[in-house]
Amino acid sequence: MKRFTLLLLFFAGLPGLFTLTAAAQEQDTLALTLDRALELASLQSPELMNSRRALQRSETQMINSKADLKPRLGLSFTPFSYDRSNTFMDYNSSYNLTETMSSNIALTLSQKVKFTGGTLNFSEGIDWRDYMNETDQKSSSTFSNRLSISYEQPIFKYNEVKMNSRQQELDLETSRLSYALQVIQLEQTVTNAFYGVYRSFKSVETAEDAYNNQLETYTLTKNKVESKLLAESELLQQEITLANRQDALASARDSYQRMKDDFKKMLGLSLDIDLSVIPPVAITPIEIDAKEAIRHALDQRLQLKQSEISLERLRLQLIQVRATDKFSGNLSFSLGFSGNDSKIEQVFNKQSHNEGVRVTLSIPIWDWGIRKNNIRNAELNIEESEINLDEARKEVEIRIRELCRNLPRYLNKIALSEKSIENAEITYKINYEKYMNGSLSSMMFKDYQDQLTSARQSYIDAIIDYRMQLLEIKIYTLWDFEKNESIVPYSLLQL
Repeated sequence: MKRFTLLLLFFAGLPGLFTLTAAAQEQDTLALTLDRALELASLQSPELMNSRRALQRSETQMINSKADLKPRLGLSFTPFSYDRSNTFMDYNSSYNLTETMSSNIALTLSQKVKFTGGTLNFSEGIDWRDYMNETDQKSSSTFSNRLSISYEQPIFKYNEVKMNSRQQELDLETSRLSYALQVIQLEQTVTNAFYGVYRSFKSVETAEDAYNNQLETYTLTKNKVESKLLAESELLQQEITLANRQDALASARDSYQRMKDDFKKMLGLSLDIDLSVIPPVAITPIEIDAKEAIRHALDQRLQLKQSEISLERLRLQLIQVRATDKFSGNLSFSLGFSGNDSKIEQVFNKQSHNEGVRVTLSIPIWDWGIRKNNIRNAELNIEESEINLDEARKEVEIRIRELCRNLPRYLNKIALSEKSIENAEITYKINYEKYMNGSLSSMMFKDYQDQLTSARQSYIDAIIDYRMQLLEIKIYTLWDFEKNESIVPYSLLQL
């Protein structure tokens, strides 16, 4: 009864397996190489698209920051204004009615001076005013112009304009570094997923081979049992093993489909598209000098550049803290011309002028040590950041040395896996004959089948582990040792 149940489960599962295979053959399949997968991810990855938008916002802010250093021109115009007032006069107990009409236009120009931190202002305005006092029956109509030039310069203080401009540059550089890092990390993520799909696919192939071998063994065992050459218990054991192989194959196929769906989502592809991966076939041994790899990493690693930017920010903050509640001042110069006349063409002929110079000083007297403590805190932050940066460089160096030491071991693992497959195949063939001759039990023969399956899977794992080790060295150093070129996206980092 037990044997009948196992056979029923086995044959009931066959249609599903054949249906899955037929569907895969009928459906168009998108074959992807690693380079093509990376290209699709860079164009369609949702995470990278959002990061690209964040970078564009930072670039827009930088454009605004640069525009703020250019001349700001403004025009204000009041074409007509009318005021009427009826005021009670106490001295004669009567009302005084006045009407005023006016119009004015003014042009202003403001320019920040980056190298000095000062601000230059220019203003030119023309007014018209018509005044009428109905009580006294008096009226007047006049034109006037106002021209003024002024310059304000902070003294005994850091250059705020230049400081703000540098902070905006650091903000944009940080955004570009973050985006470049995400581009590089996307390569690592996609490559991991790519080889994950390939590993899962090879697991399906290995499970299919194991299943087909077991099916063949089951058929031969069944024939021998029917011929009274083997005990019926041997057939029962083969049925159990065959059912296990079938379950392992179904599980491997389910895992493969799930891995492909996750990979399609990562690439921004439709889930209805079927795909397969085409991994690089050739394994070329590469010798990597640890000193050269460390040099590339220290020169190019973007995380270190981010730490250096953070350190520069702290130094700028120290400058600002030192300027807080400190002796400082402001120096301003002004020059103005004005004219008034009833005729507009005469307002420029009769000019009066005025000049001015003003010095303003701010002298703090006592702050109970707040400024001193703030400066010390800022200095401690800088010291901590310098230590962390130095430790980060050491960690990079230690990790690269470890990766370079391990690389030959992964190559040896590939060679050993190849030998293991050869030995497992020879052992399987020898023991297959023994099993057919009846000198080997089904349980012992199953061990040799498992050994062959494990050897094939270990070989695939060894190849993928070697490539992932190369990828980790590539990500750490930002240097492609296979192509002997840098992978830093310099176009993203240029200001």
